[in-house]
This record gives sequence, structure tokens and C-alpha cells, in this order.
Amino acid sequence: MLVCAVLLSGCKMFGGGEDKAETKSNGGGAVAQKDWPTPSPPLQPAKPDNPSQGKVALVDAKLGFVVVDFTYSALPAANLRFHVYRQGRLIGEVTTTAQKDDAFLVADINKGEIQKGDDVRP
Repeated sequence: MLVCAVLLSGCKMFGGGEDKAETKSNGGGAVAQKDWPTPSPPLQPAKPDNPSQGKVALVDAKLGFVVVDFTYSALPAANLRFHVYRQGRLIGEVTTTAQKDDAFLVADINKGEIQKGDDVRP
């Protein structure tokens, strides 16, 4: 027992005990956390400079279409899906058609109860 006590105290005296304390302080790993690079944030998809956004100007629920006003935005192409929002909440989905007139575009209702004034965005 005396020999074990001398050996243990000798290890601590010559720095043997410091490794255990350092390993405990950084979570049990052999490498300190400061040696690891910080992770970079995930890449965000590129957003177009002028995304098409509009407002529902007319709803015909019986025939299943809406007329969307794109006065302050670029008119989108046909056969694109757009989400419909009311007060920031997603409430439906439409698909654009080729029928358009100046800043207005007809879109088929895919789902949701869409009302006049709702926002239409990609």
C-alpha cells in the first residue's frame, strides 16, 4: 500500500494528474474544444431580386379559379405553383394559367378557402 501511495503521489508531482483534470474540464475528450473550428451556418437558397407577389382580386370558388393582381411585381409564367397567405398564415395554393391581362393573371385553386385580398407568393 505504501508503494501505491508513493507511485500515485509521484505521478501527480510530475504532471501525471494534470491530464485527467484537463480531460474532465473539457467534457472527457482528449482535445480541448478551442482546437475545433466553429461550424458555419447552413447555406440559404438564393432568392430572386424581383420575386412575383400579388393579391387576390377576384375569387370564383364555384369554378375553382382566382384572378391575381401583380401590379407591383413581375407577372409569373404559366403552370407555376404559388402559396396563398392571409395575415401571414398559409391558407391555400394556386397554379398559374396562361390567361393574363396587363397586370392580372388567372390561377386555378388547388386547395384552401381563398378570399379577396389574400397574398399570393412563391
